[in-house]
Amino acid sequence: MQTFLESKHIHLQAWSPLACGKNGIFTNETLQSIAKAHHKSTAQIALKFLLDKGMSIIPKASSLKRLQENLTLFDFSLTQKERDSITQLDRNKSLFGWDC
Repeated sequence: MQTFLESKHIHLQAWSPLACGKNGIFTNETLQSIAKAHHKSTAQIALKFLLDKGMSIIPKASSLKRLQENLTLFDFSLTQKERDSITQLDRNKSLFGWDC
C-alpha cells in the first residue's frame, strides 16, 4: 500500500502504530532483542521502524513517561538487519478495524 500511495503523492500515516498492544507487540522477542541492544522500549523500536519507513506516526501516550519515550526516537538508528527482522513480522493483515 505504501508504494501505491507514494506513487500518488499521498503520505502514509500510521494511526495507532502500536496496535493498541495487540498481537503481543510489547512482548515480541524480535522487538525485545532489538530494544535491549539500543537500551530502548519495544514501543520505541516499533515507532522508530515506522519513522524510518517515512511514515507519520500518531502514538497514544497514557502517561508522561510514555509521552517522553515517544519523543526520544531520534537519538539512535536501526541497522538494516534490524529493519529486515522487523519487516519479517508483518503478516499483511490488519489487527483491528476503526474501533480500537
